[in-house]
Amino acid sequence: MERSRRSEHRLVILRRAPGGDVDVLALATGDGWALPQVESEERRAADVSELNREVREWLGLEVSVLCCLADDPGDGARPRRQLYVLEVHASVPGMAVPGQWVARGALGTRIAVDSGVQRFLDACPHLQAAGAPPRATPEPHGAPRRAAPDWTTPGWRAAALAWVGGELSRRNSPPVLAVEQIRVWEFSHVLRLETPGSALYLKARPADGAAEAPLTARLARRHSVWAPDVIAVERERRWLLMRETPGPSLMKVSDPRAWEQAAAAIADMQIDWHAAAGELETLGCPRLTLGQLEADIEPLLADRVALQPGRAAASPDGENAGCGDDMVLGAGVAGGGAAGLTDEEVAALRRRRPELEALCRELAAAGVPESLEHGDLWGENAIVGPRGVVFIDWEDATVAHPFFTPSLLLRSLDYTDALAHVPDAGRRIRDAYLGRWKERGPLANWPAARLERAFELAQEVAMLHYARQFWRLALPLIETSWEVRAFPPLFLRRLVR
Repeated sequence: MERSRRSEHRLVILRRAPGGDVDVLALATGDGWALPQVESEERRAADVSELNREVREWLGLEVSVLCCLADDPGDGARPRRQLYVLEVHASVPGMAVPGQWVARGALGTRIAVDSGVQRFLDACPHLQAAGAPPRATPEPHGAPRRAAPDWTTPGWRAAALAWVGGELSRRNSPPVLAVEQIRVWEFSHVLRLETPGSALYLKARPADGAAEAPLTARLARRHSVWAPDVIAVERERRWLLMRETPGPSLMKVSDPRAWEQAAAAIADMQIDWHAAAGELETLGCPRLTLGQLEADIEPLLADRVALQPGRAAASPDGENAGCGDDMVLGAGVAGGGAAGLTDEEVAALRRRRPELEALCRELAAAGVPESLEHGDLWGENAIVGPRGVVFIDWEDATVAHPFFTPSLLLRSLDYTDALAHVPDAGRRIRDAYLGRWKERGPLANWPAARLERAFELAQEVAMLHYARQFWRLALPLIETSWEVRAFPPLFLRRLVR
């Protein structure tokens, strides 16, 4: 019988001390003091809701996670090990904290911690005073990385909730009754907020994610049926406050008409935006051209670390065993199997390089104008609500070839049984998408064969586009969310014939 995989979570729980510094919670052990530790079924470091609940029930503390400092994937013999920093917001009434608060500077002498934790915390930008400008975290070789996101600073959540309260008050809306931290990682921080009669989401993005809030607000004004219901945006701090869209994701919907409606709706949005791509760029969406993609194919396929994560770092010739199995690849869409490409797959891709570059040129010559490209439109990011399909999570949106977007809807069929009873589901989704382009917009007069050829070309080139997007824009930002490294191989594997 296969053994269930586990996660072991070590916790650096902080509270603000009277003098302005922070104290760290220590628990008594048989021979001294130690950081709190809990164990669970394996889960991604970014998914923290259950961890916060476990701390509340065990230690009597209302907390939220500031960041994950380390995430060791483990193996079949030992659990995945994660080290978190958490901030205390309140004590649970009637529950006594079973431990002792120790000054941060005394960690190395009062608490048994792994070697180097004290040094890391002393220099860590996550422990700056609230409101201080973020400092860049140094790389081991001394080169600066990007500044730590604002939400890793103690006091950030209180400031964010105060802003939410002010926005709701100005709109005579009911106040927030409860807060649940859903996700925190290098790319975003998401809070779910309960109010009387409804739920809200507050999403924060780092400095390089400034486009999502204004873009989502603009889409909500232009496409109110298909975009989230935006309440407010704080553009300088990259905060986006939205109402929850009730309903299941497409991944759970067995009616093919809902999938067809989603395909048609995203096509309509793209047709509406093709002539206003400049506005999208002004909002902050990067423009990713086919020429740029063609130029990046050679360096992408030469990057063995990106193609074989876990293998190339251990062995320059890529012969050592790779990452652990059963990786969660993100968005609830893909999982299972080793992430990296095999040596044979890498060789096959490199042999195809001239052909792949030619495909980019052929697709560019087809003449489809660039438009809004969602960037992450798996079925999980399409909610089937009472007013129709709503597209969420626009953080990866770009100005690019529009036909890339439906490729992820089609790939979603590989990860759900919802349409297993519909043998021609892929064709129906494709036809619904292309049907809108045939009816209106700049391609309405194209012969069907030309339009369908451009679509089929785009489905293959899209795998390069998404692999390149993760390689170029996401991998350099990873600190502990190592699952993201699985995405370039995930997409590139589909190009191996």
